[in-house]
Amino acid sequence: MVVLCPDSRCCYCSYQCNYRRQENDKINWDNVELHQRLPVPPSNKGSLYTNTAEELSVHIDKVSDDRYTAYLSECIAKGFTVDADKGTSDYSAYDAEGYFLSLSHIGERLSISLEAPMAINSISWPASALGQQVPAPKSNMGKFNYEYENHFSVYIGDTSKAAFDQYVTDCAAAGFHANYDKGDTYYR
Repeated sequence: MVVLCPDSRCCYCSYQCNYRRQENDKINWDNVELHQRLPVPPSNKGSLYTNTAEELSVHIDKVSDDRYTAYLSECIAKGFTVDADKGTSDYSAYDAEGYFLSLSHIGERLSISLEAPMAINSISWPASALGQQVPAPKSNMGKFNYEYENHFSVYIGDTSKAAFDQYVTDCAAAGFHANYDKGDTYYR
């Protein structure tokens, strides 16, 4: 998925968070909206930040390295293996249905984030002056966050790695290359 947030100065990707912190001494996993998608965490002590059908953000306390490793193995067994990225104290991956899991283990705190797949539909590329400056992607499947005359934010789906790489090349050729930051999965 490609995230585009062009304005009159640049083309970049962004992620916005809106956490609603709910501290709990004990977390009842059965009350977590997305609980069936994940294994039960190794402890019920922690803080629940976001608990919706679209997103889960929770910190679990009193999780040793061994318990984190075991939980990670359970998540992998549950299918979170697509586009996996494993570090020494973190892991992220999608499952086959498009749910995105992110784990981070620092000290004795395990942070769990789970995001439901975004619903995308057929879109029309903006006809505004800015829409004409930014190259239209090959895919017309996506979702607009917002669209104004001088800036818009859109997620583009159905985009292979090769198509993304070509789109980055197209954006740079269109002049969106000043002070850019490029990685394997982003261009801003």
